[in-house]
Amino acid sequence: MADLSQFKEAAAAVKHSPHAVSAWEEVEGLAASLDKPDDVVALYNEALAGKVEPKVAEMIGERAGSFCDEWFGDDPAVLEKILVRVMKLSPSSESALQRLSVIYTVGERWNDALSLYDGAVGATKDKPTRVKLLREAAQLAKDVANQPDKAIRYYQALLPLTPDDGQISQSLERLLERNERWPDLIELWEGRLEAMPKRDREKSRARIASVWLDNLGDPGKALAAAKPLLSEADDDRESTTLLERVLESKNATRTVREAALDLLRSHYDQATKPREVIRVLERVITIDPNNSAALREEAGGRLADLDDLPAAMNHYAALLEMQPESQSTEEKLRNLAERGGHHDRYADGCAAAARASTDATRKVELLGEAARTRLERLSDTEGSIKLLVEASDVSGAAENEQLGVARVASIRIRTTCRVSTRGSASSRRRSAGTISWPRSRPARTRSRRRCSAAPTSCASRSCTSRSARISAPPSMRGNASSSITRTTKKASPPSPTCSPRPIGGVRWPTCSRARRADPPRAPSGG
Repeated sequence: MADLSQFKEAAAAVKHSPHAVSAWEEVEGLAASLDKPDDVVALYNEALAGKVEPKVAEMIGERAGSFCDEWFGDDPAVLEKILVRVMKLSPSSESALQRLSVIYTVGERWNDALSLYDGAVGATKDKPTRVKLLREAAQLAKDVANQPDKAIRYYQALLPLTPDDGQISQSLERLLERNERWPDLIELWEGRLEAMPKRDREKSRARIASVWLDNLGDPGKALAAAKPLLSEADDDRESTTLLERVLESKNATRTVREAALDLLRSHYDQATKPREVIRVLERVITIDPNNSAALREEAGGRLADLDDLPAAMNHYAALLEMQPESQSTEEKLRNLAERGGHHDRYADGCAAAARASTDATRKVELLGEAARTRLERLSDTEGSIKLLVEASDVSGAAENEQLGVARVASIRIRTTCRVSTRGSASSRRRSAGTISWPRSRPARTRSRRRCSAAPTSCASRSCTSRSARISAPPSMRGNASSSITRTTKKASPPSPTCSPRPIGGVRWPTCSRARRADPPRAPSGG
């Protein structure tokens, strides 16, 4: 029967030769007979505390594992302390790693378990062993520890070691997408491009561009990803759709938007799709109307080339409203009106540009041009008078422009009064044709004018005084009242049969007893 002295001798032998397996077997047997397991555990720790070779440390760890399973199965901390020391002396010890991993997993000590694998992976240089350890660590992090970031890191380390393993690539892709690791996902896709067939490469480029645009909000990077797709793809629908989405992105800078537009314009021109170019131009105009002058001119020119004159005029009218001082834009709009007979669009465009202009003289010029077009081209007397009255009310314009427009307004008001009593269309046409429209020269006004109708039938004071007031520019109207009074003082009172009718937003008199044989006359110019 074993005694204590034998145990002490065996313990001394272990301390002297920790690498001796027989010495360990003897001391473990004596400890079991004497019921001294704690003394053996102390020997394990003492032996590992010194300078021990990795293989010796691994051997001691394996013996300690079996001994502790038998004697300390309900206290894993005893074995843990021994195995931690073994892993420091022999980081590649597979048996120590597995036993420690079980201890940490049972205790749900995930960080300790993954740190254990990190140390083991870093310590080994053997490729198959690294692959094995990384697979185990990735599986543990993904499925057990629920630490996707660490799982992603393990899969990323595995990928270059196993480039042909599609399962690893797919697992990594799903993890990256599920956890919204967009830059890492793009890097994964870009790394596959060269080895992909043409069709799969096109799909991957489209996905990369979409992630840059939708998930990362970077239209510039999306544009760079979609650019090669436009030149490579057999079907341009996906690539052009991506570029148009870049155009519409709220994060797109003007430079990025212009670059995307250039790509689309060039592509559609090469494909002979002019309507698509115009559609894209109009989309950009809608997105950034304040910087759309050049695009409106281009769209208008392209539409004019396609004989879509109303749409072309819409762009040139908007351009003129943006740049009321542009004589060339006004001329282009006028030429399109002559070409297609759309004089109403021309008149409306000039009037809108006049109201947008900050130059009073230019405002009067454009309103006068709109009035001339309405009268001569559209026979719209009332519309013309409204525009002339609006022009005569402008302050600060050059006097020659103001007086010229005011003179025409006065003539038209009195002529309309006479013509309305006759009801003769031929008289209206003759009166419109005999007016000399001002072209930036002073218009001379007459101090006294009479309606060509008989004094007893068309001597309405309101008609005469109104035309006299319009004949003077705003700066002179303050002194016009006395001359108006003198001019109209001797006029006969209105005929009972004269009733006011609205012209140009103002109620002017109509005379029912005007002489029908007397056609309207234009003023003599002096």
